[in-house]
Amino acid sequence: MKNNKYLKNFGFSNKLEFKKYLSSKDILVDTINWGLIEKQNKRLVEIFKKITEILIISDEDLDIENFVKDVFEKCKEYNHITKMNNRGRPYEEVFNSWLMGIIAERVFKKLIEKELNVILELNGDDDWTKANSFIQTANPDFINKNEKITVDVVCGKTDNPFDIKIHKLRAVEIYKDFNVYQFSVNIFQGIYSLTSLNSLDQNDFKPNDLFEGQLCYRIPDSKNKKFYK
Repeated sequence: MKNNKYLKNFGFSNKLEFKKYLSSKDILVDTINWGLIEKQNKRLVEIFKKITEILIISDEDLDIENFVKDVFEKCKEYNHITKMNNRGRPYEEVFNSWLMGIIAERVFKKLIEKELNVILELNGDDDWTKANSFIQTANPDFINKNEKITVDVVCGKTDNPFDIKIHKLRAVEIYKDFNVYQFSVNIFQGIYSLTSLNSLDQNDFKPNDLFEGQLCYRIPDSKNKKFYK
């Protein structure tokens, strides 16, 4: 939007916040719709069960339904959902997005290990199993300390291309002497890409209209692979 003067008439300088205002997405509900979350959880189980059936390589010991049930019960018991970074979004949407991400980590773990030829262990801080242990940070989701490898998993569900935001480069600075990767997976398109962040520098990142002009690296389509048989 070029006419910022129009936004200022409504008291806004940021067009994203103005969009939220026009669609009433800035109005937060104090209560959580547990019934909706349970339906969304059921849908996620359905989706990822189907993905594991057609996945190139999968973890046969992973019980998605029980995993989701356990995570949901613990998050509800310890009130973790209200602690999540919602950025103005409804709690139900935020939890659904977060849960999709941690299911994806487990569903695609074997595929990531196959790509890198290593065994990975979980590394994130969002531990939902205890009352005071849930902290959302930018730490990579997986690590192999012996091989000095970290992997962060990003799961999407649109027809947009894969992008890496510039703040992901912080992991390269934090984990010195490590090979730092982002595993991008899209369950709408059935594709994935494994990108070495060590090979990127700030000059590779350009303003991206999909993210309000934030600096991003666009992963070439030629780097994408199908994750299904």
